[in-house]
Amino acid sequence: MNNKQIMQTPKSHISIRYQTLSDYMISVFKQYRKNDIIICPIIFHGEGNKYVSLTKPQRWLDSIYKYNSQITKHITVHGFRHIYATYMKGQIATDVQTTMGHLNIQMTEHYINSTKDGQERLRNYLNGLGI
Repeated sequence: MNNKQIMQTPKSHISIRYQTLSDYMISVFKQYRKNDIIICPIIFHGEGNKYVSLTKPQRWLDSIYKYNSQITKHITVHGFRHIYATYMKGQIATDVQTTMGHLNIQMTEHYINSTKDGQERLRNYLNGLGI
């Protein structure tokens, strides 16, 4: 509205996304928080501890492409969601659906019911990928 970013609760509970992270990524985030001079509850914050604009990640990625000509295949930030879903193939579908915030299973393809055990299986799978 009037070129201002508005933060509000999502329209449905399914839009609240809980991300399963590998132990390595958890340690990276903990180190980031430890080293971060600016104390801020937002993980990826901009100047003044405000939310990063929705277009900022794509601008970061465009800058990476600009200064790294050896990268010949350019994907969008949204394309990383497709890569993530591809890597999760073979996991229980509803666990992947939950982490991706999809309203229905058809958007995530063909999977099943989300459980704490399922989220732990995802974490173990991500740990095995080393990311």
